[in-house]
Order: sequence, then C-alpha cells, then structure tokens
Amino acid sequence: MIFPRQILYGSDLIKSYLLESFANKDEIDKNFKKSLKIKKNKKIIFTSKGRTALYLILKYLRIYKKKNEVIMSPFTIFDLVNIVITSGCKPIFVDHKEDSFDMDYDRIVKIIRKNKKISSIIITHYSFNSENLFKLKSICKKYNVKIIQDCAIAASSKYKKESITNLSEYSFLSFNLFKFIPALTGGAIITDDNNLYKYANKEQNNFNVFNLAKLINLEVKSIFIKILTNKIIFSLITFHIFKFGEINNIKWIIKFTKNDPNPYLRKKLDDFEKHKLSKFQIYHIKKKFINIKKYRKIRANNFIRLFKSIKSKNVKLITPSKSTEHSFINFPILVNDKKKFRNFLFQNNFDSSKYFYRNCNNLNIFKKYKSDCKNLNKFEKQLIFLPIHHKITKLHINKLAKLINRY
Repeated sequence: MIFPRQILYGSDLIKSYLLESFANKDEIDKNFKKSLKIKKNKKIIFTSKGRTALYLILKYLRIYKKKNEVIMSPFTIFDLVNIVITSGCKPIFVDHKEDSFDMDYDRIVKIIRKNKKISSIIITHYSFNSENLFKLKSICKKYNVKIIQDCAIAASSKYKKESITNLSEYSFLSFNLFKFIPALTGGAIITDDNNLYKYANKEQNNFNVFNLAKLINLEVKSIFIKILTNKIIFSLITFHIFKFGEINNIKWIIKFTKNDPNPYLRKKLDDFEKHKLSKFQIYHIKKKFINIKKYRKIRANNFIRLFKSIKSKNVKLITPSKSTEHSFINFPILVNDKKKFRNFLFQNNFDSSKYFYRNCNNLNIFKKYKSDCKNLNKFEKQLIFLPIHHKITKLHINKLAKLINRY
C-alpha cells in the first residue's frame, strides 16, 4: 500500500489562502523557476489535474495535426486511457521490453513507419526515466510524431542537471497528496509551442475557478489521509489494518490501497476537470516546488543504499540508467511469487506495495484497443514496490535489506 510520507508535510492550502496576500510572490516565483530548471523559452500552463493537461495537449494536436492515434504504454492508471479517448484520439497500446518499464522500441518504430495517423506518443516516466525518450527523438522528428512526456511522478527528474521536460515540446505534470508536489489538486503543461499555450489558455477561459467551499471539502479529505499516514498512527493502526486485509485477501481493504480502484469508460471530461486553478492555488503549488531537490536527493540515497544491500538470488533488481537523475518515487523489484514475498514482509512488519499502475490492456472497458502485451503481463505479475520516501531511516533500510536477504 505504501503511502508516501510527503503527505505528512502535505496540504496546507487553507493556510496558503490566508497568508497569500502577505507572501513575497516574487521570491516564490524566483525559487520556483530555480527548482524546476526548465529552459527560458518554455511556458507553464497550470491546470486542475494532470489529466486535464494531457487532454488539452492531445486535443490541440488532434485539431492542428489532423491525426488522432496515440502510441502509449497500457501500464498506467485507467483514467489516463480515458483521457486519450475523451480528447477524440485512439490509444495504440504497445508492450514493454522484458522485465522493463520501457515500451518495446522496435515495435514503436514499426507502428510509426506504417501508420500515418499517429499524432503523438506518450512517454511515461515511472520510478526511472524512460530510455525510449532518447532513442525515439530522431524517428519521431522524421515522421512528425510529437513526443509527450508523462511526468506525473517525475517532476524532479533531470537530464544534465536540468528538467527532463526540456527534452520534448510537450510535457505534463500532476500534483496531489501522493505526488512530489503535495497539493490538493493540480497539473501543468510545459511547452515551447506558443500555439498550444494560446489554445490551452483559451480553453481554460471557459472553465470555472475552484471555489473555497470545494477546496475546503478536499482539505477535509486530505486531513483524514494525513491522520491515517501519520507516522505513529500508521505504524500502530493503519499498517496493521492493511496487513490483515492483504494476508486474508479482504477485497474492500485491498481496494482502498489502489489509486484507481474502479475502472470505468468515459468519453468526456468530468466537472472537476472543467475547472482552473485560482491564483492562490498556483502560488501554493509553486511554493511546494522549493524543496523538491532536497527530498529527491534523500530518496535517491535511500534507493542506492537499498540497491547495494539486497543480495538475495530470489529477488531481481531493476538497474536504472546513469544518464539521467530519476524520480526514485519507490524501489521496484521483481519476484516470482508476489503474495508469498509480501506476506513474508508483512509477517516481519515491513510495508510494500504490489500495485502502482495497472495493465490497462487487460481491462474489458478497453478491449477494442487490446494488443499482444505478454512481457507486460509477466512484468505486472512479478512487480513489487518497496518504500524509499524521505522519512525512511538508514536503520529501516538496513533492516529491510537484511530481511530480504533471508528470503
């Protein structure tokens, strides 16, 4: 279930609302741009959600390029696929390489060369940044296929000490209590396409600003989550509830640990997505970016420490590329029997997660887009995530590694 402990310093939006008029906004803006490290020609358009940001990019490209097919990995939240459909586009699911977060490069190239309806390809950055981004740049340029970087969980990722969003025309970010920027809600487009900038702002002019009542409602929910994930309450109560549910396969408890528990098909934006952020929401998000480098460094150190310490032959480690600074949102491993391994951790009071994203290729609601994804099927069955968030201590990492080495 792994609840990222950034929630513990999470949403203080109401406080931001009250203090905004006294804030030094110039200083916040300066530190925001410094922490993000995007090129000067890039523009940032804030949105109600990361999904709204992707919707605006895809709809814009569909209208202006007059092409409507989008290559993507089905290993994502189901509603991201819905957003592709909602924008008037058709998702083309591509299998991954064996034991990898990356889509099959050769298969992507074949599709691009044969299919003239391809408008764009969504490159999703997971715990590690996608290597496909670098490999696909030339072929995409040749066939005028736009690369859209899904940086929903990669806001802190860097290439040559600058934002990874500098490497394509289109990127989008996502902010919520389980992301690096723990806002109640929000997303952003990062682009150097002036026409998209104008289009997205024009579209959002028709959206309503979130009112304070709706934000207070979200704040109440966030307080409930923060209570459950408080370090003491989590260790004494919350963890043991989830432990009991997982070991005994209690579906309603397991369902609560998923970030997209009830897959459904939709073909239009919901009312929440048809909102735009207020000025003080944007101020709040910018303020949260200031510590992003600090917390990423802690996660990176935790990752390296755990990676070097795990020696078990029954656990397969996934080696990240050294060419970029990854988000390190969690620590992925592969095991043959997920339930057995997780029960072993639970019995020794260690947390883990069997679920982060789902294989949308296997959902009935998307059966018309189904493709051969045998590698991803195997990958999903073996994939487990271990926590490496900034509240994890060295002692915890060392104990976890010793336990895994006994497995």
